[in-house]
Amino acid sequence: MFSVTKTLGAVVAGMVAHQTADLSRTGRKTGPLAAEDRVDHWLDEFSFHPDARIGHVLAMVAHNEDLGFGRKRFQYDIDGTVQINRLSDVLGAALAQDPERLGADLDAFAHRFLFGPLGMDRSRWSGGASDKNFAVSWHATVREMARLGLLLLRGGEWGGERLLSEEWVYAMTHPSFEDASHGYGYLTWLATRTRNPLFGDCVPAPIWREHPHGLSESPDCGYRRHSCEQAYDAGVWAALGLFGQIIMGHPGLDLVLVAKDVGGIAARGVWEIARPALIARDPRYAGDEAAFCRDYAASDYAPDLR
Repeated sequence: MFSVTKTLGAVVAGMVAHQTADLSRTGRKTGPLAAEDRVDHWLDEFSFHPDARIGHVLAMVAHNEDLGFGRKRFQYDIDGTVQINRLSDVLGAALAQDPERLGADLDAFAHRFLFGPLGMDRSRWSGGASDKNFAVSWHATVREMARLGLLLLRGGEWGGERLLSEEWVYAMTHPSFEDASHGYGYLTWLATRTRNPLFGDCVPAPIWREHPHGLSESPDCGYRRHSCEQAYDAGVWAALGLFGQIIMGHPGLDLVLVAKDVGGIAARGVWEIARPALIARDPRYAGDEAAFCRDYAASDYAPDLR
């Protein structure tokens, strides 16, 4: 799946946070995992900013020399060696508090809490190794990709069971730091209100319900020439991998689009292929693509938002 692995890793991190939520914090490497945790609570050494939080790593900004508002820059960690692969060690330390319940290592945890419950019996992450590459290395089928997408679309619930918190999914699928990037959440790509070749123009951008939020100090959505207003909180997100591996979520349409091995076709292309058939049957726009795209992209239309 190449870089679709990144979104898989963010899901697993959210599951570790969910499963450790009731653990007591009695010192370093103890207690619940949280995005607000300092990395040095879980790791003895690392190469990025000494004051970085887990949320900075998930958003790919922990490498900056200054993490202050307006001074950090998003840098896509292609192979994971800049920062995100250290999440494997962080999660491993959190799991070590209760290996009997949580699993002996991260691979056991992923099978017990993700692959097993979702029926992803053909998924393999880093070949089953205990140390995970968070950038690439997930192998799966199209149906298993769709299951991961549906888990996110349902806000972290599967079959009536909560597997990760709705708040974690929300943070994955909304901008982590508006001053660094509007187009990235926790290891997941996002549509934006500025020109975005990955998604195109006919998609709503994720915007937080309130500002500031979490670790972000942004007083608003951060767009200079675009409004922060939205009638519906239904922004589009995607997990994207090299050579055309795509999981794309449209919350406002209750829709997940999945593609595997489609070469240079980005999320934009997959949406453009599917969109005419969807609009042709839309109860309001009935084939009027221009009107649909105008209102949908402005977050003014979300007929199937759950």
